[in-house]
Order: sequence, then C-alpha cells, then structure tokens
Amino acid sequence: MSGTKIRMIDPSIRAIALRRFFMSITVMAHWTAREGREEDIERFLAEITEKSLAEPGCLAYRSFRSLENGREFALFEEYSDADALAHHKASAHYRELVLERVVPLLVKRHVGRYGTLRAV
Repeated sequence: MSGTKIRMIDPSIRAIALRRFFMSITVMAHWTAREGREEDIERFLAEITEKSLAEPGCLAYRSFRSLENGREFALFEEYSDADALAHHKASAHYRELVLERVVPLLVKRHVGRYGTLRAV
C-alpha cells in the first residue's frame, strides 16, 4: 500500500523521497553476442570501460565474460546519481561504441537499473 502512495504523489517529491533511500545507481547489463562476434565485443568493452571510468560520477565499470558460455557478457556499472548516469548515456562514446557498434553484434541485451539501499 505504501508503494502506491509514493507513485501517486508529485514526481519531483517522489524523486526526492527515493534519493533518501538510495546512495547510488547501479546498472547491471547482460549481453549475448552473435556467434563469432565475441572477440569484437571484448575489444569494444576495453575501450568502453576506459572511457566510462573517466566520466565524472562513474564510480565503477567492470565487464565480465561467462566461463560457461563465451558468448555471454555481464557489465556492472555504478554511478553517483541519476545525473551521472544520464551523462554517461548521453556521451559520444556510449552512442558510438555501445549503441552503434556493440548492439548490432548482440542477439540479446538486458539492462537493469538498481539503487543501493542505505544501511539501516
């Protein structure tokens, strides 16, 4: 019931209320490469990681490749706040490397955003 009340209030007030409970924004992405494109994605991830870590507000950016299925990749990104994540998504390297080069090489892509809960 309390979740319903939060959704019904003014969006700007809701954003302030949510910030009280979350310390940072974490993005977890899972990618599945088209067969034969795994090495290309791994190469792009090295460049994406370097450029993303140089962004203000990017606290962490790590990429992983599955030990069971070499076509599967996972990314763990952490940003100081929503503005830092928006800056990342608006960056030239995100558009050029992720959207224009990597996404066409994928058969599957899932991206989730999560808030770090404050210790009670």
